[in-house]
Amino acid sequence: MKFIIFIGIFLSTILIACSIWSSSGYLRRDFEIRDEKGDVSAVILLGAYVKDGKVTAWTDCSTGEIFRTSERDLEYGYLYNSHIAKYTGTEENGLKEVTIAVSAGKNELAPTMYETIAEIENSYYEHCSSCHAAPIIKHYPKIQWHGIMDSMIHHASMEDKESEDIKRYIFISLQKQ
Repeated sequence: MKFIIFIGIFLSTILIACSIWSSSGYLRRDFEIRDEKGDVSAVILLGAYVKDGKVTAWTDCSTGEIFRTSERDLEYGYLYNSHIAKYTGTEENGLKEVTIAVSAGKNELAPTMYETIAEIENSYYEHCSSCHAAPIIKHYPKIQWHGIMDSMIHHASMEDKESEDIKRYIFISLQKQ
């Protein structure tokens, strides 16, 4: 009888661990990865894709920046401690492909990118339309959006986190096909 209970507990533990580890989806928020001392080793940004508990990304080892692709198309975060990243052996355009373990729970992952950015989309339209019609995002290139956002932050008196989230929404939206 004890053996059957032990097997049941053991299998339940494995199932729970596998379901957490195999979680895949888009991060719903910025995610800090901390070392054993509690120091931040990396920040993975909202919208980064997590597959089986890992983010696969490209890093510039000299700056610590993390990108979705070797084309630097979308920033995925910042690596403060390179020891947490596992190098895959692939290099392109001066960047190294790495995997970074992310222990995000299922409630911290969205199945689609749209679910991840929907709340921020509302904030974007709320802020923009308080003074003027919200511009169509794809109407301007990324470089112009930096200037537009700087002006908007100044005139709309947005908080830093709020403006960063809206910038993230814009840059993710520019990437969507």
